[in-house]
Amino acid sequence: MNHYIHDLLDTAASRYPDKAAILSESSSWNYIELQQRSSHLCRWLKSQNVQVGDRILCAMPNSSFVLAALFAASRLGAIFVPIHEELKSKNLSYIVSDCEPNIIFAAPATAELLGSPQSTVVILDTADEASLWDQFGLEYEPCELATGDHGLGSQSDVKVNVDQPVLFIYTSGSTGNPKAVISTHQQVLFAASSIQQCLQVQHEDIIGNFLPLSFDYGLYQMFLVCYEGATLALGHKKDIGPLWLKKLYAWGVTGLPLMPAMADGLLKLSQRRGSQLPALRFVTNTGAAFPSSYVDSLSNLYPACSIFLMYGLTECKRVAILPAEEARVKVGSVGKPIPGTTCKVINKEGVEAAPFEIGELVVSGPHVMAGYWKLAELTAKRFSIAKETGERQLYTGDFFYADEDGYLYYQGRSDDVFKQQGYRVSAIEIEETAVSHPNVRMAILLKPDEQYASVLAVTGEVEERELLLFMAEQLEYYKLPERIVVLDALPTTLNGKIDKQALRLLLEAIEIRTT
Repeated sequence: MNHYIHDLLDTAASRYPDKAAILSESSSWNYIELQQRSSHLCRWLKSQNVQVGDRILCAMPNSSFVLAALFAASRLGAIFVPIHEELKSKNLSYIVSDCEPNIIFAAPATAELLGSPQSTVVILDTADEASLWDQFGLEYEPCELATGDHGLGSQSDVKVNVDQPVLFIYTSGSTGNPKAVISTHQQVLFAASSIQQCLQVQHEDIIGNFLPLSFDYGLYQMFLVCYEGATLALGHKKDIGPLWLKKLYAWGVTGLPLMPAMADGLLKLSQRRGSQLPALRFVTNTGAAFPSSYVDSLSNLYPACSIFLMYGLTECKRVAILPAEEARVKVGSVGKPIPGTTCKVINKEGVEAAPFEIGELVVSGPHVMAGYWKLAELTAKRFSIAKETGERQLYTGDFFYADEDGYLYYQGRSDDVFKQQGYRVSAIEIEETAVSHPNVRMAILLKPDEQYASVLAVTGEVEERELLLFMAEQLEYYKLPERIVVLDALPTTLNGKIDKQALRLLLEAIEIRTT
């Protein structure tokens, strides 16, 4: 029975001690080695007087050490705070001030931006994982654990319940300061278990994770592989280039979590080189809408590969998953609620919407997180207790409709709807129309404001006028963007989502400015 996050690892280590848990460029650890290192690191943290509820900030690139530190924090009852090592100084300083960590594990370049925090700063270079452990007075070679020495429950001086926070995941600060979503052991384990029920990760699977571990979509891949003793192959964003297929093939990757920009890169490489990933069994997507054209292209290139389209947000991890066999049937859907959760679409009158009626999605279940750190007012606004069930519920701020079978269809956030020529227009509808053109790979609409008219930025082999005429055949005149621009690539955030702020700056730089 898993009560704490580190129970996932300990159970896997007892069942599959010699099975590879993590593969990376610099190391390969089996489950017992990962368990041992997390226990060693737990003892070092105790020697630094880290207590239950203290924060451990980790600003490092993807590595086995980051995951060992996560499980070590869990053993100690501390709160693990993973952040991207490439955060700008402003957001980095804010997060350090906000969460007040006792310990900061930082990459050398990140440490230079920290200034003089009150925390203990440990600078680590993951390029040499063997010598990295010397800083903790620990030998790199595996050592035998005393029976029971690796479990939280066996440490009599640590008293933690399953509702104790274990993770702070900071969400994007694109519209203000980053905010930390508080996740407890129970909430994380429930979410991971429900996702696993849908995806059915198998013992033989090798999950290729090229998403940052500071992004919950990337971090949860470790939890999923633990259920059946699968393997996590850890890569980096920099790997997603001309040699990406070669790395995926060499690792024998069978499962691949993707963002749309990553899927676009995979398609380009696969089409150019005739697929070349015979082991690929399934891919997943969440975090941004996945064009139906990508589903078709991936299915054609990899007919044996299952495609799971999902929807979630940090505040409740995962909401819905579309079964792979429905991907080309329920086109545009993100599926039904994951096991053990419920969803309602609430209309403007505050009642449950009829099928195909658009409203705000409200999610209830044990995976709804505990709220925002130090933001009581915002927590009260978005989180509440459902009167009917007594469960925690989340007002997502995202708009959906459900069809007659209960499948959910994402329609964007409130700020994705705007007025143009006196009519209400959906950015999502415009983008989906653009990517339905056979030569358009990606599309993002920048809505108009007081300074700019609407601009549709796309990638692909298409002429601007050609695309405009194509869209004019499918959309009302008032929905057409004021300007279309074709780019080589769309800028992305550290988590792989399209970065609208950076895109606006890029358009300004190339003098595509309209008024």
